[in-house]
Amino acid sequence: MLQSKTILAILLALSFLFTEIQGEGNKIVMGYATVPADVAYLMNLRERPYVPRSDELTQLGPGFYLVNKPGNWKGNHESHFCVIRGLESRIQETEKVYIPRSYHRESWEDFNTQNLWGEKDESVILEYIMTETSIKEPEKAFRFSWVLGVDWQLRMLIPKNVVDRAGSDFQAACYESEAAMREDSDEVVDWMSWGITGHPGLPGN
Repeated sequence: MLQSKTILAILLALSFLFTEIQGEGNKIVMGYATVPADVAYLMNLRERPYVPRSDELTQLGPGFYLVNKPGNWKGNHESHFCVIRGLESRIQETEKVYIPRSYHRESWEDFNTQNLWGEKDESVILEYIMTETSIKEPEKAFRFSWVLGVDWQLRMLIPKNVVDRAGSDFQAACYESEAAMREDSDEVVDWMSWGITGHPGLPGN
């Protein structure tokens, strides 16, 4: 009986080791977010990102926004600062796409410029991803763009439907100060190395 328990313990240890080697259970820093105190409370309670319902227009559609450098997203005196991590295998397998401010949209009748940022209807972004890239499930892709009005600063969006269904694939830890957040992670995330499809266009405009 004792020998059986010993063998079982060894097998479990080897299983955990194999999983870690494969990267299936390894979470890495995806980016950083600045959120209101009430949202931070819920995120810490659930230990994952949270997207509250809102009718407010956003640059890339509804979802959870990140920056890749700690301190790049300034808040106010009530803001909390969050480190967001994700399952490495999930990040690797998820499609990623740049969303420029606009693009030239061709139809049967004409050729016009379609704005993409801050549109009320998210379908214009989904249409852009479907027609201009080879991504088959545009609603699941991570979206990247320059921050409007800021030179050379990228932002990332995890679509709301992805956040809501991700379970424990994403992890959040929020702090009352930027300094406390930096004690958790001060890493600059190299999004450029993630193999993002497309081109972001020109920054800062």
